[in-house]
Amino acid sequence: MEHNDRILFGCTNHLYVYKNPIHPTLPPGVPAEIDWEFAQKEIAKHSGLTANLATENLSRDQHVLQEQILELLPMVAEANAISDELDRKISFELALISREVLDEPDEKSGPVQAMVLVKNLVTDNMWLWERGKFMNRKFLIQEMYQKYLDGEDHSLPQEEDPFWEPVTDIIVGTGNLFMTHLAYGLDFDDKISITDYKGQEVGFLYIHLTPCAANGKILTEEETFVDDPSNMVGKQLRFKVVVKRVELNLNRYPNGLRVKYKMFTEPTFTETENVIGTIPEFRHTKIFLIDEVLKSHLDYFEHGFVVFMVIGVQTDNNVSPAKANMTTKELRQLQKPPVTGQRRRMSVVGGLNEAPPGKQNDLFILRKKMKRLEQKERRLKELCEEWSARPEQDQQFEAFFREVYTFAYSKGTKVAGSNPNRRKSQLRRLSTIADEDSDGDDDSMSSHKKTNFCNIL
Repeated sequence: MEHNDRILFGCTNHLYVYKNPIHPTLPPGVPAEIDWEFAQKEIAKHSGLTANLATENLSRDQHVLQEQILELLPMVAEANAISDELDRKISFELALISREVLDEPDEKSGPVQAMVLVKNLVTDNMWLWERGKFMNRKFLIQEMYQKYLDGEDHSLPQEEDPFWEPVTDIIVGTGNLFMTHLAYGLDFDDKISITDYKGQEVGFLYIHLTPCAANGKILTEEETFVDDPSNMVGKQLRFKVVVKRVELNLNRYPNGLRVKYKMFTEPTFTETENVIGTIPEFRHTKIFLIDEVLKSHLDYFEHGFVVFMVIGVQTDNNVSPAKANMTTKELRQLQKPPVTGQRRRMSVVGGLNEAPPGKQNDLFILRKKMKRLEQKERRLKELCEEWSARPEQDQQFEAFFREVYTFAYSKGTKVAGSNPNRRKSQLRRLSTIADEDSDGDDDSMSSHKKTNFCNIL
């Protein structure tokens, strides 16, 4: 051990500082005086709860969140110690929750709230308590523990027991759907990762989001695609969300699952029906309408995302006989993840700590554009082959040029793609012809007549 090392005994509030008068050299980054606040910040940092917060220049919301974390950490540790002592088989853990997933968020809090996740170690049922509720329960737990120490009867009716909570539904995990593709009139038909409050992947949610007509008919890319999102400003946009199914790594919700989300155009949440099954098929569809696309909508498409919550219906019936005979300390040991040597990093439920779409979405858009260019290249090649096969007397350049020009400046084609290696030179040549044609110069057209159309490709 080194001078001024900090020592924490168990999960209680017993913190000590080791002083070495023989070798009083301080390790790098350790202050000469260690106080309670420094120790609590250090514990929060190494637990991963403040890993996403800067150490300096905190915003007001970040400062409030940090203070709440430092306030709740010792309380959570004390509640767990009492639960172990009284063998109540209940665990408490700090969790960071995005206000985006809360029905009634604390108006005084920032985008992220510090809450307490309560877990029954026998049934694996979980609850989320907001800060005020947990603090009230914690004082009742202290009173119960004091009676236990005094040898008094500390049992209470179930409704008054601070460790008891009626079974409610719980957020199993959340997934984020970025909206960049919608700015280009493109669809999204894929799966998104579902992560729990610890940032661990627990499964996948399959979603289809696509531009559509008023009757829900899916529009083709030829009808909706735009090269420049600004071209959508002032236009009407209608799209639909299809929630297909969810696949969880461990589905322990026999009473069913449902999905809940709130589109940026809606003031309230939308929920699917509750579906029972190993791989629930929701078949949920809802159409959304933007009467006039504004610059603010495009900004949201570029930087925003929609949070999809997978909600599980909990029950008290899944009691494991083996777990029921174990002590709280033994059950807590089962909950501990294997030691990997890596520091835990707390995730924010709702995905606010996830990276923006960035390169991943850019790649998606580029692939779509590449596919369309490949389709055009294939069609241009087919046109040349079709005209080359015609009798010589039918090879009229004006008609061929009109067809190529019309296609080159159209929105797209349904023909499959081909080799893209020569795409740039081809489009450059077509662009030159189009520019000359737009000048309306007769000499330019006469020069076109002298050009062999097969040289275009």
